[in-house]
Amino acid sequence: MIITFKEFKDNVRNNATVCFGSFRFDEADERKGREVSLRGFGKNEQYRYGDASIFFNLPLSDGYKMDVYTEHETSFGSNFVKEDAPVDFNADTFFIIAPDFLADIEKAYKRKNDYKHCCINNHVISSVSVACATWMRLTDYLKGKNEVEFLDGTIRIGECEQDEAKLTAKVRRYIGFAEKAFKKYLEKNGLANENEYLDMLARKEAEKKEEEKAAKKAEKARAKELAYINDHIFIQNKQNNSEAYKQVINRLNTGSHLDELSAYIGRENGINCYESRDFDGYSKSCRFPMIRRSFSLYLKKGYNIHIIGGLITFVRGEIKRQGMACEWIEQGRAIDDIETVKGFLVRGEHIVAKSLKEAQRINAEKRSKQALSLLNARSKDQLVYQKLGNHMFTFEESLASGNCRPGTQNFKNRYEAAIGHEATEISLADLRKYGKKFGLEEYTERVIRYVMNRL
Repeated sequence: MIITFKEFKDNVRNNATVCFGSFRFDEADERKGREVSLRGFGKNEQYRYGDASIFFNLPLSDGYKMDVYTEHETSFGSNFVKEDAPVDFNADTFFIIAPDFLADIEKAYKRKNDYKHCCINNHVISSVSVACATWMRLTDYLKGKNEVEFLDGTIRIGECEQDEAKLTAKVRRYIGFAEKAFKKYLEKNGLANENEYLDMLARKEAEKKEEEKAAKKAEKARAKELAYINDHIFIQNKQNNSEAYKQVINRLNTGSHLDELSAYIGRENGINCYESRDFDGYSKSCRFPMIRRSFSLYLKKGYNIHIIGGLITFVRGEIKRQGMACEWIEQGRAIDDIETVKGFLVRGEHIVAKSLKEAQRINAEKRSKQALSLLNARSKDQLVYQKLGNHMFTFEESLASGNCRPGTQNFKNRYEAAIGHEATEISLADLRKYGKKFGLEEYTERVIRYVMNRL
């Protein structure tokens, strides 16, 4: 219900409880009413309500319109008011619905007191030199001085003095304080005069603008760099083109406490791991520091990134199935043991060789063995499959099946990281489980076929 500020002052008891806030929702609950979100007030907004008497002295005009409610219901800490009910001036609790209440108080004070002409602090600032006024604004020198306070620290605003003689005396007094304080500041900072102070501010402003300009330029260049890198990443299920490099790095074992992942255009292809010790990472009872890791991907211009055989692979231009030079990432058992290996990519196999011809020959030999293995596997009966279920597969069997050493080592490292301990062999169930998880089913099935032929 709308009432005036005069009606509020004249009819509400001094000790009645008053809250102010805003409606939480546009629609009311049919049974409870409309929910109210209370506004805190006070220095730390610690109060949700107060005695009516503290509201009576606010500088609002008698005609100021207030949306006030008394009939209410409290449910599970929430307050609901009945919008259609009239105001009961004998009630114990009043809800003032005014989202802009504090701003209205400030405006009313300024309007009521002819703020421009009677505000002490305004006069002080306008009466000193440009340099001193600038210093006062930058240091907030007048904060807490000549201010009036409403609702226990909720609003602080420059105090007005209507009596011209008193106003002049107070202004003169604070001008003297300000000028002395500003003089001490100049002496302390080795500034000869006010002009030097203004020159210093001008230099700082110019430097700030240059820094902001440089920061924007660097940000733009950085965005362009990341866009180039991500545009040269070709992986399945590329979710976010702007952060595709994170998907690449996460193919590695990155450990438990991962910090930043980044990517840069570099002179060489590779991934670096940076470790730092956080002595506050664990509880105080723990004597060991937490190891935090950040990873940076570096891409040489002209190269693309693919995930081939589970390995992060760098290739120049399009992939040539018959064979081409390439580079790939190998990670040792230690998380920060990351190496860029140069070799050749032939029909999806990473091969370290002296030349492309040698790599193609090695691959051809392996493919012949794989073809024979596949034919033999198809001829095996059900008994072999039963035996296979009890077989433990080894690193050497993967190599013998035709899988490349880097890819096999990468699978082993990732598997050990997943299970939490070193492994010299792996069961059929785990081989298929983690082969699927790592996207390496083609290579794990190759090992299985090889072993089937031997059983």
